[in-house]
Amino acid sequence: MLSAKQSLEYFDEHLGEYPYKTLTIVDPPVHAVASSGMEYPTFITGLGLSHMPTGVRLVELVTIHEFGHQYFMQLLASNEFEEPWLDEGFNTHFGDMENQRLSYTGMANPKIAENFRSAWQFRHGGYGQLTYAKAGTWMRTLQGLVGMETMEEIMKTYFERWKFKHPCADDFIDIVNEVTQKNHAGKFGPDMNWFFYQVLYGSNVCDYEIRSISNRALREDQGIFEDKSTWYQEASEQADVENYFSRVILHRTGEITLPTEVLIHFEIGEEKLEQWNGRSRTKEFNYTGPSKIEWAKIDPENKIYIDQNLNNNSRTTKPQTTAVKKYSSRFMLWMQQIMQSVTFFI
Repeated sequence: MLSAKQSLEYFDEHLGEYPYKTLTIVDPPVHAVASSGMEYPTFITGLGLSHMPTGVRLVELVTIHEFGHQYFMQLLASNEFEEPWLDEGFNTHFGDMENQRLSYTGMANPKIAENFRSAWQFRHGGYGQLTYAKAGTWMRTLQGLVGMETMEEIMKTYFERWKFKHPCADDFIDIVNEVTQKNHAGKFGPDMNWFFYQVLYGSNVCDYEIRSISNRALREDQGIFEDKSTWYQEASEQADVENYFSRVILHRTGEITLPTEVLIHFEIGEEKLEQWNGRSRTKEFNYTGPSKIEWAKIDPENKIYIDQNLNNNSRTTKPQTTAVKKYSSRFMLWMQQIMQSVTFFI
């Protein structure tokens, strides 16, 4: 019941008021477990499991998810058969996003279909991962681009304007364009249609990577590089040290193009936050100065949640031994347990 109470409070704050005096929650018995996790107006079924391991909040997760349908399925009354993402995707956006992102990015074929598809049109698979997980993931990406405050205003405006009116995709997109334009004054262009064309109406994927980092020592009499960072030039003039020509090369290996940031960290501790519109297939940032690039990271604040592979978003010039130590320790623990098991039978 606590999770239901917290859900009421959360959705009241972030979307709008729940207008009814009642909410009925039924936990089906074991022999009727197939009826678990269902939503109806003012009535939901939970997941009546007991003795769950500590920290596994599956029962609470189901309750919160099904309550969310009271807004997107019921109060907004979107058509969950013709545009299921308007219900399941929106609801997922308010849920366990890490797990949902993994569900989408872990698909064997994430291009199997686009989000904008009726439920019965997913004839060859992908309904769950795309309708729930992908839609929730690109909504979190939209939030990363426009910011939390703008996203909350979008959702509240959408709910208040369209509750009980059966909204469709165009109605939501119009709200996004209106609020984003008001708050960001053309930062993303005249509208956000370019975003929805890719993530909602298209089936392509997003992936950016740091392909390489290089640092090359320069002699003082080599002045052939004209595009020099101002703070690098100042540092060079103040210190009698060797200069380096440093470069970071980025690749766009996916088809989706989104604006992103690149954080460049130098050995002397200085950092540069570069902006990239993400459209070209490759991009490079060059620097000349007294310090080498130590590491670089695309999207340092993890705004681009739809990026397929976050492991290739960063690269360092120095070897990292943390992972080696971790797995070495685990291997030694396994060997110890095996040897203890063997001695038990001797």
